[in-house]
Amino acid sequence: MLSKRLWAVLVLAVGAAGLGQAADPVPRPGGATNDITLLYRAEHGDTPSQNNLGVCYLAGTGVRQDLAEAIKWFRKAAEQGDAKAQLNLGSCYLTGNGVPLNKVEAARWFRLAAERGDAKAQFNLGVCCRKGEGVSADPREAALWFRKAAEQGLPAAQFNLGMCYLGGTGVLEDSSAAFTWFLLAGASGNAQAEAACAELAKTMTPAQVAEAHERAQQWLDAFARAHSAKK
Repeated sequence: MLSKRLWAVLVLAVGAAGLGQAADPVPRPGGATNDITLLYRAEHGDTPSQNNLGVCYLAGTGVRQDLAEAIKWFRKAAEQGDAKAQLNLGSCYLTGNGVPLNKVEAARWFRLAAERGDAKAQFNLGVCCRKGEGVSADPREAALWFRKAAEQGLPAAQFNLGMCYLGGTGVLEDSSAAFTWFLLAGASGNAQAEAACAELAKTMTPAQVAEAHERAQQWLDAFARAHSAKK
């Protein structure tokens, strides 16, 4: 069993914020530009263009910042099932950016996007379930959504799933599985995961560490093959 002292040391080492921080709570431009073509496509029902136009208005990219216009375009795309727009609209409700803060609405939109496979929405819904924000607290459901996002390669979700395994929160406690997910998150540059690996490795044998590294490499190889096959 993981000692309470080690759990406390790891939380201090990686920072408590890492246990439940929403991914990209404020939508970012991400290459979206406002031009006449984008506006034309958005006005004619193209949902990616509607979402991108919303991002432009939210960030003031190419247009004067207008939060009401941003929400209007996010909602148009979100109501047609665009997962990125659903994520962005949920993020606005989570922070009260352009709409009244409403965590129930945030979680509802995150769930819709998560069910469509958006990794950031899956992670955000996991955070909501873990913290009981907008939904009832449910550690098992939180771990389920973290896993879905982690398996898509989202480092923050890999880290949070590792923390679930470390503390036996929503899953059976398994320090070896925790270490493996920390390794995967750390491979993408997640500093909290790197700190967790350093602390957890002190409690493991060299053989256990080597086995976890091998499992992490196998996962990375399989992930790379799967993504290569999609191209």
